[in-house]
This record gives sequence, C-alpha cells and structure tokens, in this order.
Amino acid sequence: MDGYAGYHKVAKVKLVGCWAHACRKFDEAQRAAPPEALHNPESVAVQGLAFCNKLFALERGWTEATPEERKAARTAHSQPVVEAYGK
Repeated sequence: MDGYAGYHKVAKVKLVGCWAHACRKFDEAQRAAPPEALHNPESVAVQGLAFCNKLFALERGWTEATPEERKAARTAHSQPVVEAYGK
C-alpha cells in the first residue's frame, strides 16, 4: 500500500501491502549500504531484493492468466515464497 488516505474510506476492503513499494525500500537500503555490503548474502537489502525479484518473476509468467487463474497461481506459487521469506 502506498499510504493513500482514501484507501481507508473504502468499506469492506482488506488493505494489503505492495511489493513494488517494499522493493523500492530494499533498493534504497542497498544503495545506501557500504560497497562491501552490495553482494553480501547476509544483507537484509540483498535478501529483500532477491525475494521481490522471485515474486516479480512469477508474476511475469501469469500475464495472460485470468484473474481466477492468477489467484490460484499466487496461492500455489507466491504464497510459499512469502511464507519462506517471513521465517
């Protein structure tokens, strides 16, 4: 979610985050890191960008999918990635 106040005025809607916005923050963190941290696999920024890139790669495979197919694919393929990142 990008913080737009109007989202809070919509009834019966569950607010969720936006991976593009999260990815931007990981990118900003990586750019601000010292040079030796740019490819350090222990870096949270490196891990976060890799995680987002996995999700974005999956999404690119579903561009022709119907909304129902995309939802099923996200449940089957994206959800495990998100759950693994949270651990």
